[in-house]
Amino acid sequence: MPSTILLGTISSTYNDWVPYPVGCLISHCMKNPNIARDYTFFEPLYKNKWDTPELHETLKKTDILGLTCYVWNQHANDTIAQKFKEYNPSGIVIYGGPNVPEQNLEEFKRPYVDHYMTGPGELQWEKFLDPTSDSEYAIPTPYTDGIFDDLLTRENDIAVAFETNRGCPYHCAFCDWGGVSRSKITQLKDTAVKETIEHVLSFDNVKRLEILDANYGILPRDVEFVQHIVDNKTRDDMMLTFAGFAKNGSPHLAKIMNLTMDNFNDKLRNVKISLQTLTPAVLDTIQRKNISTDKLLSIIDELRDVKVNSELIIGLPGETADSWADTLFKHPELGIDFARSYPLYVLPNTPMATNEYKEEHRIQTKKIILPNNEQFEMIYECSSYDLNEITQIYLNWWYFNTFYNFGIDKTITKDTMKDFFENLSDMPFISCCVEEVKLSLARIFTPAPQLNLEGYDLRYLHKNLGRGRELIYFKDNIDTVRSELGMPKLNIKNDYMELSSPFAHIKEK
Repeated sequence: MPSTILLGTISSTYNDWVPYPVGCLISHCMKNPNIARDYTFFEPLYKNKWDTPELHETLKKTDILGLTCYVWNQHANDTIAQKFKEYNPSGIVIYGGPNVPEQNLEEFKRPYVDHYMTGPGELQWEKFLDPTSDSEYAIPTPYTDGIFDDLLTRENDIAVAFETNRGCPYHCAFCDWGGVSRSKITQLKDTAVKETIEHVLSFDNVKRLEILDANYGILPRDVEFVQHIVDNKTRDDMMLTFAGFAKNGSPHLAKIMNLTMDNFNDKLRNVKISLQTLTPAVLDTIQRKNISTDKLLSIIDELRDVKVNSELIIGLPGETADSWADTLFKHPELGIDFARSYPLYVLPNTPMATNEYKEEHRIQTKKIILPNNEQFEMIYECSSYDLNEITQIYLNWWYFNTFYNFGIDKTITKDTMKDFFENLSDMPFISCCVEEVKLSLARIFTPAPQLNLEGYDLRYLHKNLGRGRELIYFKDNIDTVRSELGMPKLNIKNDYMELSSPFAHIKEK
């Protein structure tokens, strides 16, 4: 009787994403006749429902459990693996994925995990299941191999992710994309990509496509693939999104985004430019070469009715509160419509995770567990800043997010700033009430989600989907570190009024 294998790629939030990574493993391994004879794969585990009676019954029938580890699903993976070992102590647990470190693996090991794999897993899994195998590496095509046909038929409004190439040529110190792929790129053949697109779009239940390439738009053929999606889609409400765009100012990017905007769901109206920082010395420190300002302005000029979204990292080595504010407040003159910002976390398999890099930049970190059990290692101090400066950077971002991203900066002046802080509800520019974010933004001011605190009336807040959550998480991160170091928690009202740097950017009346 064949041995049974259950593979899982758990999402932290969503239940509608096809488990593409483990589908690739199954697709590759089942082409080996020895594996096809000796093993049976269950339908992959992917939904964020990892404590159900159905899963428990499957675990009891499983011989080998393989889980893809990311920072956002490690808690879920650990819970599933431990439960599996309770049901089957002799069963085999294998961890793979970006969260399994190549360095310092001993610190990551769990007593209930038998094997660990790093880097692309297809060949490793095949060798584990069939030691006689000698296959060459190639990106699998699980969709055209029929791995997900039942799922695509059964599930309504499913989201499908796929690759046209795998890997990243860059080696940014904070990013695991290049590290996991050894800074190499492997391309699928044009025909394989187009056949994948055609096969996926033959299912009416597919509502969203996401291309997983790290630098989509870097190749001329990328425009052709988007056009092929346009030519084959059957749903008017279909969305097309991208995991990452070309970082070198590719001339194809504007073509791709204009084509996407003209043919897909209205929810997609922005292009993401991952600047991370505009400080030259910091870019050198993190081993990154950004898109030039001239190229950025050229791309923005070519975009038709598409909002430009910038991503910045808070706490890069070499950055200071002043240099980060300079980057942030250059956005209006660059024509960038809004910014998103994230605290710097140390990810496994990145240059920044090495002991050498941490020592060189005197990096100090703390483990952070978010309310949804996501676990990160946050940098709160290095050679160029301490926690107080990180707090100032956060406050600058809070200002920018509240005023610029909301569009409030068009009305506020230095004369009205004090009034804003004294009573938010009295300001005429805060006029849209959004239930989804009012409680979230209330948590920025206090751990308790109260609507009226210290003179703040938070009933009237401008709509800002998602970014309220980011603000909360980052404030929670800061407060966790400050508490562990014996410092008081952040008080937005009092601390921000003492911060002078953002006020230089507020226009005079």
